[in-house]
Amino acid sequence: MTPDNLLTRFWEVEEVPRKPLASPSDILCEENYQRTTRRNPNGRYVVTLPFKDPENIDIGSSRHIPLAQYLRNEKSLLRKPEVKAEYDKAITEYLELCHMKKVEYNPADKTTPYYLPHHAVIKPDRITTKLRVVFNASNPTSNRKSLNDVLHIGPTLQKDLVILI
Repeated sequence: MTPDNLLTRFWEVEEVPRKPLASPSDILCEENYQRTTRRNPNGRYVVTLPFKDPENIDIGSSRHIPLAQYLRNEKSLLRKPEVKAEYDKAITEYLELCHMKKVEYNPADKTTPYYLPHHAVIKPDRITTKLRVVFNASNPTSNRKSLNDVLHIGPTLQKDLVILI
């Protein structure tokens, strides 16, 4: 083999694939999206979560830790009325947009609601959104599983920031 052929072959072997290969989890997420996406009467798109085992979602009880975190968050916000007003506004918006719903606690209820822990992140130097609510789906429940543990990850939908910059 000539040096030119060797060099050409080296670059062909070392070339990065142009299209990333989809993992089985990525494929299942895409199939779930295709199969379950619909528009509701309000015109909103609705899609089911891509559970790893939809027939057996054993996530455990999730009320204790989010409740404790919420109470700590409220105690902290009570010392900053202007921040609490922003937080309450954000939570009210989630309720109005049906991104979340109020759940009445009933220990006798057979269905177990999932409580997603969250907290406020305050960025006072921001011009538009000084407060945002951050949700923690990796918080473990009573059986040491989190919402993230029982869901497929799915493909990365955004380009790599380093490449974009």
